[in-house]
Amino acid sequence: MRQSISDLVGQVQNMRADAALATNLALAFADTWDQHTRTCIPHLRGAKTLVCQVIAAGMHEGVTDKELDRIRFLYNTWSYMDVIARLTSLDECGPQNWDSSIFEIPSNLVHKIDPLMGCATTLYPLMSRVAELIQHVRKSSSNTVSVVAQAVELKALVERWEPPQWFEPPADPNSEVQHSIQVAHAYRWATLMFLHQAVPEIPSEPADKLAKRVLILLATVPYTSRTTIIQLFPLLAAGSEADTDDDRKWVLDRWTTIQSHLMLGGVDRCLEVLREVWERRDAINTRREPEMAISRS
Repeated sequence: MRQSISDLVGQVQNMRADAALATNLALAFADTWDQHTRTCIPHLRGAKTLVCQVIAAGMHEGVTDKELDRIRFLYNTWSYMDVIARLTSLDECGPQNWDSSIFEIPSNLVHKIDPLMGCATTLYPLMSRVAELIQHVRKSSSNTVSVVAQAVELKALVERWEPPQWFEPPADPNSEVQHSIQVAHAYRWATLMFLHQAVPEIPSEPADKLAKRVLILLATVPYTSRTTIIQLFPLLAAGSEADTDDDRKWVLDRWTTIQSHLMLGGVDRCLEVLREVWERRDAINTRREPEMAISRS
């Protein structure tokens, strides 16, 4: 993998933009196989120029539908990795500064279920804006009025989001369109939960209530469905809020299912983070119990 990275750096100027982008994304995925990996953002930073070139190529007249499908696939793959990385990492990739409207498909047409985004392809631009706002919040000591106003606007947009009406059935006999739709709504509620945690000034249900919505949606998807492999972000976000033994057991069982499908170092890292969050939460609650007993007396 490291030899491939070195070769890509040395030869990228002589490669077609789409081939170079595909290679970069493949290496970014390969990096997540390593148990000790932290984030694929360095790869994504390097791919941003290539994404701009690929999008520009897609806007040229004479581009065939097959070529546009290839470009859309590469863009969606980059967008998925970029959004998830920025939501779950302190590192920054920088804002997007291009027009991706060429990839938009009218909602009344039949859509394909994306292998990474599922039925949530049209949600990801909103998730990207939420990730950008959260990164801004992380660098500030308090939320300004402008940040609160942006959060309220984004909250309304995410709440109103609905997946397209029609999708091609998946080829996998163990998966159904409805499974991907349930996961898409889990992403929507997980995004709203993250937004509320970053900007608690906006009116919202408590984080534990939002997390419960996410877990219920994921629980409606059978563990045999292949859509379990794209549940990492909502499962990590909502699972961190689980506070009962029964809910935590279900969360761990679902992680075990994902591990059996993916066997990636990144999945193991998610579990480490999840267990650490639970331990810290339990320790805090244990320290608070005497104080609560005194206040009640």
